[in-house]
Amino acid sequence: QCSRTDCPAYGDRYQRCWYVKGTRCPQCTDGEYAEKITACQNCAVYRSGSGDEIQSLAESFDAMARSLKRHIAGLREAERVVREQKELLRTILNATPDFVCLQDRNGIYRSVNPAFCRLTELPREQIIGFTDQNLFSPKRAGRYQEENRQVVETGVHLQREDRLRRNGRDQWFHVVKLPVRDVDGRIIGILWSGRDITEMKVLQARLMQTQKMESLGQLAAGVAHEINTPLGIILGYAQLLGEDIAEDNPMRQDLEIIERQSKICRKIVADLLSFSRRAETRRHVPVDMNGCIDEVVTVVAHTFQMDRVRIEKDYDEEIPLMIGDRDRLRQVFMNLLNNARDAIGKDGLIRVRTRYEPSAGDIVISISDTGCGVPAQHIDHIFDPFFTTKAVDKGTGLGLAVSFGIVQEHGGRIEAESPAQPDADTPCGTTFRIYLPAAGEEIQEEQQDGRDTGTG
Repeated sequence: QCSRTDCPAYGDRYQRCWYVKGTRCPQCTDGEYAEKITACQNCAVYRSGSGDEIQSLAESFDAMARSLKRHIAGLREAERVVREQKELLRTILNATPDFVCLQDRNGIYRSVNPAFCRLTELPREQIIGFTDQNLFSPKRAGRYQEENRQVVETGVHLQREDRLRRNGRDQWFHVVKLPVRDVDGRIIGILWSGRDITEMKVLQARLMQTQKMESLGQLAAGVAHEINTPLGIILGYAQLLGEDIAEDNPMRQDLEIIERQSKICRKIVADLLSFSRRAETRRHVPVDMNGCIDEVVTVVAHTFQMDRVRIEKDYDEEIPLMIGDRDRLRQVFMNLLNNARDAIGKDGLIRVRTRYEPSAGDIVISISDTGCGVPAQHIDHIFDPFFTTKAVDKGTGLGLAVSFGIVQEHGGRIEAESPAQPDADTPCGTTFRIYLPAAGEEIQEEQQDGRDTGTG
């Protein structure tokens, strides 16, 4: 027999154990009242505690009310958990830099996160309920529609890289489109997301450029060394023969042409050796960047003035020192200034600026001009060896390639923008920006101590 002390409902004057699920009674069966009442009728506790039909009906209603109350409490708890999970998911989607959106089978947008709104430059109200035709160009919208159709028909997810042109710049995204299914497995929509990979694409392009430069550098070094010997012989014999021929002899003019063209070839060979970065390595020392640039500006200023090309200087006097080869850095600035003057021709402006970015530890040098700029189809190739837009006799296409290699040797990078974005500080032509790492604090302190004691 079941003792009252073994009953989980003992002590609860409002509830009987035969209405309680899962008591400790050995005769009790699993389940609610309807499943267990038959067994309970043989229990002494039930026979002593149960009343007439009216009391049983009342107790049944009371048990159902309690069960309903527990059920409602469970629903409220589930609702609270769902609400918290929904809010958490919304917070995650709002905070993620990746754009996320949901379209139905007809391509109508049902949900988007803030990143997608920023991408389309439209508020959420102008996206939800609309299709790609309302958000993108006809060509792009047609492509997106075709992708959605393939995902819906095949049930296979899609991955690709997408390029958008925004504010005059290319922005790259890694896009994934996934089929969304209901409980029966039917595809009811498309979930697609995109991650901005512009920086990764830039790094890839730099890596490819570096590898290309290294390969071509090895080739250029081999060619230059092979040419140097016969070229030196040609130039030497032309000069020797010139000393033995009278001034009025027509052959002297021919020898002068040979000598002049041989010197041009020697200059090209020197550029090849410099490009290959196998020329003599000089000692790197602390360099005052403003002073290094100003030396080059002083040299070219008078020549540029003859073509009415002005140079404006905007130096940050607080930029730190850097460790580098002063002569080779001057070569970079000379190349960039000459290129700017060639792009302008006559009557223009070149602005030279220096800045320090403490967050990155970089010294930034920008050289901007008001010239004709670089065509869009050429901007990605201007640092390639032998690539030039100048006439055949005006350049070898090695100046920027050499500059690229020198900057890279110093642990920096060089970028070009054309046409430059117009603002109050930048002429609209081409802007070259050089990023060079500043020297460590110990170098700065040593140099400052030298200046303070008069030994620097």
